[in-house]
Amino acid sequence: MFIRSETLFLRPAWVEDAPRLHHLNAPAAFDLPHGPNPAHDAERHALVVTMPHAGARIIGAATLRAHGDGWKKAAWLAPAYRNLGLDAEIEAALASLAQVLPAPDGGQRAMRTPDLIAA
Repeated sequence: MFIRSETLFLRPAWVEDAPRLHHLNAPAAFDLPHGPNPAHDAERHALVVTMPHAGARIIGAATLRAHGDGWKKAAWLAPAYRNLGLDAEIEAALASLAQVLPAPDGGQRAMRTPDLIAA
């Protein structure tokens, strides 16, 4: 589940990303998984937001969480990367991903997604 937008690259979050997100003071809502947990993975997709042209530096985090029969999008950017229009790119990337993921309740694909929540 890798997503390349015009400026950003969203990829699955790995345990190794935790120190960088901690250094950026990412909110607790974006804590990374602590290991393989299939039940947890079905309810939440954790992603890190990077900028490929800046050395693939992690600049934020994003999640899709199970919400009824769809996915609730959330994103957070480090303060230095806010107000640059990147939130719209993240919103579009998460929306496209939410449309192709199976519905969290096992039904049809989730086609509706709540608005982006930016912390």
